[in-house]
Amino acid sequence: WTVSNKCTDTDCQSVRKYQYLSSSLVPSHDPFKLNYLSGSVSGDINFETVTIGSYEVSHQVFALANKTENLGLSTTGNSGIMGLCFAPSASIPPTTGNTLMDNLFSSLPEDKRYFAIKLGRDSVNDSSSSLTFGEVDTDYARSIDDFAFTPVSKDGATDYNFWKIPLRSLTVDAATLDLSPSLVPGAKSPIAVLDTGTTLVLGPTIDVDAFWGMAGPSGSARKNPISGLWEVHCNRSIAAGFVLGDKGAEKEYFVHPRDLSWIDGGQANGWCLGGIQANDGVNSGDWLLGDTFLRVSHSLGYTHTCFTTMISFKILQNVYTIHHGATSTEPPKIGLLNLTDPSKADSEFRAERGIESSSPLPNALPVHNRLTQAASDSITSYIASSICGFMGGAVLTTLFRARALVMAKGRRV
Repeated sequence: WTVSNKCTDTDCQSVRKYQYLSSSLVPSHDPFKLNYLSGSVSGDINFETVTIGSYEVSHQVFALANKTENLGLSTTGNSGIMGLCFAPSASIPPTTGNTLMDNLFSSLPEDKRYFAIKLGRDSVNDSSSSLTFGEVDTDYARSIDDFAFTPVSKDGATDYNFWKIPLRSLTVDAATLDLSPSLVPGAKSPIAVLDTGTTLVLGPTIDVDAFWGMAGPSGSARKNPISGLWEVHCNRSIAAGFVLGDKGAEKEYFVHPRDLSWIDGGQANGWCLGGIQANDGVNSGDWLLGDTFLRVSHSLGYTHTCFTTMISFKILQNVYTIHHGATSTEPPKIGLLNLTDPSKADSEFRAERGIESSSPLPNALPVHNRLTQAASDSITSYIASSICGFMGGAVLTTLFRARALVMAKGRRV
């Protein structure tokens, strides 16, 4: 769905809006409404010609939001959500017709029916993000052969609904953290949903508490009793990995320590928001692997000489992902390419944040008043993804205004 020019609510102010005057718009006059854990959206169902790069889909069903409430669109700058998960979860009842992903895939040969996503950090002029259909971004991979693929899990559903795969364990400073049993019916191991619509990584409370217990020795991590969020020393470098894949074919994917210690929204008394937070309300899987896991981040490094200060940018990637649709011989699958060197990432983090202090930090509360709203929005915004169905899986909206460029047939637009 996308916001229309009929939306005058405070929630949708200052965002780009679709104009009802479009000559190619075909209205159906059927209403729609989606209620989220926090907020709602309503309007009507329509058909329109949709263009993404060099691809054009005529008579694509979509929804125009004439009213939004408590979705934070004005804060994030997002105008709507494009669901790229499977039809049962990317469709708005009672619409008819194919999803955008199905329509795009139908024009491609079977071996090209995939899209790849690489997320960048928040920046108005950030050009590092890309979305490709039918090919990979050659800045980051030579071909799909560079990726390790895992079949998408159907556990907990009668058909494919979200882009989800088994999560075997977590690692913290080379030590293995065994996870609690999956609550997804039929799953033999915890299930992780890859979701660009979720800013942080969300998991069961018992596992997240255990993670920070291992990652925050000597009081370098704590749960804020006011916000309920995990916080970590801003200069605590954590070497963490996610072990994903089917048994016997699992692989560890590292996360840059900067993504586990969020300084973006500000800090207080040396404490930063933790990139992994607890939530027991995820019903599409056990874990949501959001931008903390998926994104590409940028660090700013300074090299001082006698007379000048040289500024250099470094790209700190975590993973590059491919979402491959089903073919006549294979089920849908997810491909992951690890882009993080943990040793290099640790050096980069320490160069930016400094050496970790052994002295205890001030414990005054509340510590995150300046970023609590952003943090709260980040966590509760997962409801704009897999919780309520329509937006789950690979949803192309990222908090903190991560700008994604669309790349099609080798051309960015």
